[in-house]
Amino acid sequence: RYSVRERRTKLVDHYAGREIAVGALYEQHSVDTPYIMRNYKDLLKVMEEEKIVTVRSADPAKKRRTGTMADHLLVKFPTSKGVN
Repeated sequence: RYSVRERRTKLVDHYAGREIAVGALYEQHSVDTPYIMRNYKDLLKVMEEEKIVTVRSADPAKKRRTGTMADHLLVKFPTSKGVN
């Protein structure tokens, strides 16, 4: 298993400069890992709190509920790699 720091770095390196839906990220990145969707959502929430990623609804008319990380939300990763 990877530490939270290692998983965060792997996500940032892999998705640098990209925006992807939470569900699609999980489907692409979780293959051959021991992590479930909840692990990814928890990590993304921490990354958002730490201002590493930004998260928005694909539909501007829909307001995101506080503290949620729904599958359809879009996660924007920074362009620079190597976030610790």
